[in-house]
Amino acid sequence: MTVTYTSMEACEEAGCTYRQLDYWIRNDVFADLESTPGTGHYRKIPGTMIPSIRAVTSVAAALHDGGGLASTHTLAQVAAAGKGRLDLGHGVTLKWRRTK
Repeated sequence: MTVTYTSMEACEEAGCTYRQLDYWIRNDVFADLESTPGTGHYRKIPGTMIPSIRAVTSVAAALHDGGGLASTHTLAQVAAAGKGRLDLGHGVTLKWRRTK
């Protein structure tokens, strides 16, 4: 059985705001389980996505002074391209590797 969260529950678990999560979902950084257009519909966020949302939330906090949500979206695009390294400036470099 897959554990699912509402948007607000996912935000509590991941430490992000509703607006951040909404932005990331609307811009295809993350995908909810049942994408329903319009307003007034509850999103279902898979529990397996919480660690990824938490990681992007941490990066967003690190970028807060100079970048904000748009920079986080760029980071997600770089990660999706599999480049594995991103220099954020101020002596901060993110490195990652894909796992199966």
